[in-house]
Amino acid sequence: MTEDDWTRITPWLDKSLECGGKTHTVEDVRKMHAEAKCQVWLGENCAIVTEFNWTRMPSLHIWLVAAEPNTGGLAEALEIYRHGLLPMAKGMNLKRITGTGRKGWGPTMKDDDWEPVMTIFAKELT
Repeated sequence: MTEDDWTRITPWLDKSLECGGKTHTVEDVRKMHAEAKCQVWLGENCAIVTEFNWTRMPSLHIWLVAAEPNTGGLAEALEIYRHGLLPMAKGMNLKRITGTGRKGWGPTMKDDDWEPVMTIFAKELT
């Protein structure tokens, strides 16, 4: 990843991280990427951040999907998933792909045979 890549995707990642509860910053993602704790998949108008899970059920977790608004970036992200991440995961003999996202992703994911596994609840502590 070049500095230009990070500059281009930072606003998209910021928005995705905000929707996810602000648990991380883009700087956190950059650090995790530099430490090989996550992977960043780039499209022209999107970025996908993944993590491998090597527990009893080896899996690929799609942590963030971020896109330039009104550019077809989300459709591009689905193509990266279908033609890049999915075949890679199968080729690595992973057992599952998981993902987090807004409820609005539900119908799209169902089209690709994804099933909800659980719901995450959050309570802000003040």
